Amino acid sequence: DSSYVNFCETGRRIDARLEALGGRRIAPRVDCDLDFEEPAAAWTQTALQELADLVEPEPAAARPAQSPRGEVITFPSAAAAPPLELPSHTFEGLGATVLRSGAGDEQVYVHLDWGPHGGGHGHLDKLALILYALGTELAPDPGRLAYGASLQGSWYKQTVSHNTVVVDERSQRATEGRLLLAHDGEVARVARAACDTAYDGVILRRTLVLADDYLIDVFEFEADEERTADLVYHNVGEHRPLLEFQPLDGPLG
Repeated sequence: DSSYVNFCETGRRIDARLEALGGRRIAPRVDCDLDFEEPAAAWTQTALQELADLVEPEPAAARPAQSPRGEVITFPSAAAAPPLELPSHTFEGLGATVLRSGAGDEQVYVHLDWGPHGGGHGHLDKLALILYALGTELAPDPGRLAYGASLQGSWYKQTVSHNTVVVDERSQRATEGRLLLAHDGEVARVARAACDTAYDGVILRRTLVLADDYLIDVFEFEADEERTADLVYHNVGEHRPLLEFQPLDGPLG
């Protein structure tokens, strides 16, 4: 937020570097604070309109697009670019490893969080998993609400809202894990990370193996005494019972 000394510093540096390389801004950079929705939507609308003005109109082949505020903007149609097959990658500064397989809607994307807590922006989510497959996000990160909202602290930042392990029904402490292995091979992509400071006397390790047709997820839990561990997994979808139920006429007893 704007109280930070280096508020939006990454965006400013990227903007300055692109300008130094000869780039031309489509729309002026906007530095957003925590309530970013309105300025971001306004910037997006301006950028889309500028892009529309840069291309020569071809009404016969035009296709409509919609801005965040609902206005319809027309762009000339273009040949669809082939989907990119992106490599797996470790983001050292962020403290996350991403495993990828396939391209386009066939891509599988697995995100493993092992890095720094993140200060006031951080969640209690070491070794959390995010999964994208079948053209949609299947196992999401909960994201965030406005920082003043009660659920931001009571749910969105807590361990149980993430796809990781909860010990003794309590959230992890704010901490940092470490990457043990990252491998991007032709047959399989592998990531392995650990954290021994999220709970006293507990070591957490997670290993992900992504092949073309499947994902293996191994979560190891080691404790110095008997503890309770719950592996939490949130999946986007519709709950469908395996059995058919019929309403009961009358009381149970």
